[in-house]
Amino acid sequence: MKGYYDPEQSGKGLEVPTGRLSIEGRNMPEFRKLVEQAKKEADQLKKRLISSSILN
Repeated sequence: MKGYYDPEQSGKGLEVPTGRLSIEGRNMPEFRKLVEQAKKEADQLKKRLISSSILN
């Protein structure tokens, strides 16, 4: 798997910086597993941030 991020393609004047992410994968089952793991970790982080903001 290989990929790159191009910040030059970012939207100008947006609150949240954006860019273009390009990923090329050859082993799709492994790639799918990595995406699912990333989503799970992102969901956990989101829950922690929400809990943290409620406590403050």
